[in-house]
Amino acid sequence: MNHATILQLSDQPQARATLRRLLQSSGHEVHESNLGPGFRPPPQNRPPDLVIFDSPLPPATIQRACLGIVAVFDAPLIVLTSDLLEHERIAVLDAGADECLPKPLSHPELLARVRVLLRRRRWSHVQCKAEIELDGLRIDFAGRRVIARGQQVHLTPKEFDLLRYLVANPNATISHYKLLRTGWGHHDRDHAACLRVFVNQLRRKIEPDPANPRYLITEPWVGYRFEMQADAL
Repeated sequence: MNHATILQLSDQPQARATLRRLLQSSGHEVHESNLGPGFRPPPQNRPPDLVIFDSPLPPATIQRACLGIVAVFDAPLIVLTSDLLEHERIAVLDAGADECLPKPLSHPELLARVRVLLRRRRWSHVQCKAEIELDGLRIDFAGRRVIARGQQVHLTPKEFDLLRYLVANPNATISHYKLLRTGWGHHDRDHAACLRVFVNQLRRKIEPDPANPRYLITEPWVGYRFEMQADAL
């Protein structure tokens, strides 16, 4: 996906104009709004492929905003903010952000992160059944819905895409390196920690006993696999 529809959420006119010009120079269509009373989603015929939230707000406020954004848009989310502590960045990721990037950020790096997330969005086109049903777990890929223990559970876009990618390769161990290259575009210590966060979040949401996972299995020092019986393939 070379060109995309990007929604920019920011209350800072100068920063918003700079980012708009940067994204448009790469061929992207840019819609702009804020999260205040004047918030207007983009046209329904062009839902965003990516959302960028540029915010100087405190970490707790950013978390609440992220929860609202991912509830409305089924798209990757980049948060641009002042430098946060590690536990604050993890909290923002837990709230649904795919990237939490400190400002100032170089323009080439930001465009690279955008490309990575747009590539990851292609995970949703991985070939697998439209729906699978296991013992206590049903995944509707077409509707992007997950039912676990009889209850629908909310997955962030990145959690759902990570689950889809693992399910599309059942019983195969996918290395940390491959998951990180596919989902984040590179392998470093920070993103390796993010991968563990996302896997643990998925386990809490879909596993009968997250401490003793049945589906999302860790291969120590190697990666993760989705365990699936032959009759469910």
